[in-house]
Amino acid sequence: MRSLLLIFILISQIFAYQYNALLLKTQAALYPKIIVLDKNIEKNIQDHKIDFAVIYEDVDKLVAQKLQESIYKKFSTGIENFSLEVKILNISDCLSDNSCVEKTDAIYVLKIAPQRLKRVAQMIRGKNIYSFTYDKKDLQEGFLINVSIEKRVQIYINKKVLLENSFQFANTFYNIARIIE
Repeated sequence: MRSLLLIFILISQIFAYQYNALLLKTQAALYPKIIVLDKNIEKNIQDHKIDFAVIYEDVDKLVAQKLQESIYKKFSTGIENFSLEVKILNISDCLSDNSCVEKTDAIYVLKIAPQRLKRVAQMIRGKNIYSFTYDKKDLQEGFLINVSIEKRVQIYINKKVLLENSFQFANTFYNIARIIE
């Protein structure tokens, strides 16, 4: 039985998506800060507590837990005058219960199967939920912001998602970000 379990764990690790540790650390440090750049934050987050969810596939639970720890460590006292609660949500659980994002102010999706990713984007569409992605190409599915490491750290904003919500970020943020159609 132990050997069967060991084989299963090894196989799941072989097929698991490989994450860039530096990119994860950068995103974990920037995503909560980006939220407070919104001039409409008082309207979008009314209880002065940012409920931030990391959504993951089964094989990435450990990555999600490490992200949660990293964000708590970086923002142990919250961010600006907002407290911060970080939860991790399994994508299967989230999709089976549409209310999983109802009390969520921000989500960060890790590498998720495209069909499931589209369903999450549909769940949050037009609900003023700050949405962040691990992978830049996932913005096309209907998410708001991605931070990538290219020649330098680059921020991407999905214009369509921005216009569907009431986000209004500081002008300096728009000056440093790339808007994608």
